[in-house]
Amino acid sequence: SGPVSISRSRGVPVGSQVYQGDPVHREMLQELDGWESAASNGHVLSTDELGQGPLWDWGQQILDGVFDEGDPPGLPPRAEFYPIVVSDLLPDVMVVQTSGALSRNGGRPVYWIGGGEVIDSWADVREWWLALIALVRARVERITGQPWSHDPTIPARDLFPPGYIEAVRAAHPS
Repeated sequence: SGPVSISRSRGVPVGSQVYQGDPVHREMLQELDGWESAASNGHVLSTDELGQGPLWDWGQQILDGVFDEGDPPGLPPRAEFYPIVVSDLLPDVMVVQTSGALSRNGGRPVYWIGGGEVIDSWADVREWWLALIALVRARVERITGQPWSHDPTIPARDLFPPGYIEAVRAAHPS
């Protein structure tokens, strides 16, 4: 299976540049092509959502707000980012840088931008995903009071153990 064709939007490189520029993101999209609430309240954008749609537009607005007064210190120019995860509740977005050195995994840096600033960063999409899994694991263990064992042969979509969502809702009623 080859790269999925994606349109261009708002001058941010997507489509073939997404896949050619970040093979680790391409690999992730082959496993989980879009996932609501994968990152707590963040939605992993699917290939159909990259470059278009309400979540893409919201991610662009978040980035625009951060870069309104120029490039923040230590960050590349605005045009070098595209959203991969967008919160539908908070002004949070995970972005991949489209240029720069490749990580040891062959991917580009990922930044978590929230509340108008960089909250965290990772070497690439794989490192971000592993950090997310570690966070989820810690939450599951805290909520259930039991260690979480995971079979690595289980597909990425099934990383959350049965009852996890219900346990989170019970621990954090709205």
